[in-house]
Amino acid sequence: LASSSLSLATTLAAQAANTVYDSGSTTITSPDSITGLDSYIIGDTGTATVNVVNPGSLSSQYDLTLGNASTGVGTLTTSGAVSLTANRIYVGIDGEGTLTVGDGGTITATGVDRRVVLGWAVGSRATVTLSGASTRMTAGDLLVSNSGQAEMTVSDARKLATGRSEP
Repeated sequence: LASSSLSLATTLAAQAANTVYDSGSTTITSPDSITGLDSYIIGDTGTATVNVVNPGSLSSQYDLTLGNASTGVGTLTTSGAVSLTANRIYVGIDGEGTLTVGDGGTITATGVDRRVVLGWAVGSRATVTLSGASTRMTAGDLLVSNSGQAEMTVSDARKLATGRSEP
């Protein structure tokens, strides 16, 4: 973890020890992974920005969430050939989530669920931007605007692969 002005908290839940970024901003420059039922949450109840730059990566066997609670605002931006991997990727569960991936970054939903969800609940907002010639997103399911607002922009990206997409 490099150059950080972010408040990093580890929240112990009944089943998981989540890595929560809930205020400020940070830059991740090396691979980071968590296992089991642990999740990354960016913008749980506060406002946080995480930048992941090559050769950095985030990998979770469970969830990657941006904008968790209604007051949560989470922003995740990548630069270079960065990998984001999780079983489920939520952009805007109840809050506001922004995901920007470019310059060859990859987003992969793996595991049992293999799901990317944009704008889950009423009042939530999701913005996803994929750009760059070798940028890709791969998921079993892509759910755009379950009940919230969602906007997805794909420009010059080589691949957006899903098993099923729902508006």
